[in-house]
Amino acid sequence: MVARAVSRGALALLGTILLVSLATRAPAQCVGDCAGDGEVTISDLILGVNIALGNQPVSACPAFANGGDQVTIAQLIQGVNNALSGCPPPATATATHTAIAATATSTATVPAATATHTLATTPIATATATGTAIPTGTASATVTVTPTHTGVPTGTATATLTELPATPTQTAIPSGTATATLTPTHTGVPTGTATAEATPTAMPTDTATASFTPTPTPTRVPSGEPIAGRAAFISTGLGSLQSLVAAVAIAATNTGGVLASAEAIGPPIVARECPINGATTQSCGESGAGEDKTLHLVLGADNCVVPGPLGGRSELAGSITIDSTPDGANECSPPRFAGGAYDVPDLMAVLHDASNDIVLTASGDLDGTLNLTGASACLAAAFSFSVNGTLSTMLPDGTAIKVQFLDTAVTMDHITYSADCVPLKYSLTFTGDAVFTPMQEALLEVSAPLISGVATDDGFAVTFTDFVLTQDATTSPVAVTMAGTLASPCFGGELRLDTPTPLAVVAGELCPSAGEIAVTGSDDARSTVGYGIGGVTVTPEEGTATSYPSCLAPALSMCAPA
Repeated sequence: MVARAVSRGALALLGTILLVSLATRAPAQCVGDCAGDGEVTISDLILGVNIALGNQPVSACPAFANGGDQVTIAQLIQGVNNALSGCPPPATATATHTAIAATATSTATVPAATATHTLATTPIATATATGTAIPTGTASATVTVTPTHTGVPTGTATATLTELPATPTQTAIPSGTATATLTPTHTGVPTGTATAEATPTAMPTDTATASFTPTPTPTRVPSGEPIAGRAAFISTGLGSLQSLVAAVAIAATNTGGVLASAEAIGPPIVARECPINGATTQSCGESGAGEDKTLHLVLGADNCVVPGPLGGRSELAGSITIDSTPDGANECSPPRFAGGAYDVPDLMAVLHDASNDIVLTASGDLDGTLNLTGASACLAAAFSFSVNGTLSTMLPDGTAIKVQFLDTAVTMDHITYSADCVPLKYSLTFTGDAVFTPMQEALLEVSAPLISGVATDDGFAVTFTDFVLTQDATTSPVAVTMAGTLASPCFGGELRLDTPTPLAVVAGELCPSAGEIAVTGSDDARSTVGYGIGGVTVTPEEGTATSYPSCLAPALSMCAPA
């Protein structure tokens, strides 16, 4: 080994080389900034996710990679934070530098080989930075930064150096202590290890662990929208139960001329002429005695046509079977009963307007229990019944609604009958479950009184709680109100409906032409649904009104998010 002194010129040259190399080192890159333009975009985040999933190489956006050249969950979270809050500016730190003076005397032991040495004239410095960090919290990180400064140190430094064994190119690190007095003018960042506490503005180059819970922003369907389009289907579907009560009342009380009466293998059948066309039939049989006595009543309608609302007419077809406990003596002449189990396998009801145009067709396959209360010339003043089965209603344009009743409890009262026992004005109260399925291109199967069509969706289930529907066909358009509670996943839960202004429904049309529904959600959020000739307007209590061209607008067929 040969000892030699490092000359003053060589020392100055080595210091200059080190300063140049430090000044050209690149600053840390913003995590997720694929384009290098100082911001993280949605496209950058999507690219980062694809790299993490293995759909893209890391080279597609190195800005997302950590020190191990991997895109981890932590890197993605940091990228999201940078997209939300912006890329942080470079850290600012204040450092005190101890530099080697221009004149130095050192003693070093070097091998016989010739080597090129670069001497770092700036010792390790420690700095403390305070700023704002992302994510929010207290983080400790190792930050490698490069000073850029202008300044000429003044003073005299003395250093004793022991050089490491030489390799062709290496950086010698002094083992001694250098002291100097200098007055630099510079803006710099230390080359050492900076420990940042609190909330630094500098983004750590290491992997930071943070608790990040993103707040989703779902597409919210306000409570008014789902009911705005479906209220018309609910009103039409439920209101068609009027045809069931009308069929029972007309067939049981028709006093037209007797067309036929014959004894057969079974109870006698009496056919009576209907006021405009067709006939009703009755057959009644009794079995048992005393408290075990049972009345078996079959009421039929063979295209029985009677006057309907506002100069129109109602046409009924089908049969109704009622098995009940008799009410009084000689029950089959005429048949009298207070209630029982009913079965309507093939009911058909067609309503015509004053011009004899069909405005509504209903068909049903229903069963349940039926109880009569109150005195009336039309069989009863009120009906309480349960409903199972399907009732379908079709309008002239082919729009239809199919309702599947699931043992739904119904009360029909406050009834105003026509002279021929057609309910013209009434209240229907519902408690229980039903499923509504809107249909398009509906058609009537002539071979069987059933309406079929193409379902527009999978339907929507509704649970009713004291839900009251009123219809008044003594006016034109028909006046409809709805009040009470109904719940459905499609509505986002439970809703309370009121009708500050009755809905006006033109015969043969589904959407109301006027009126207003007030909607209150389970969270007390309120909205108003207003109907007019020009369409529907939904106005949330807190928000902006939205208008739709029709209650059948596609946007109103969306269900509220789960």
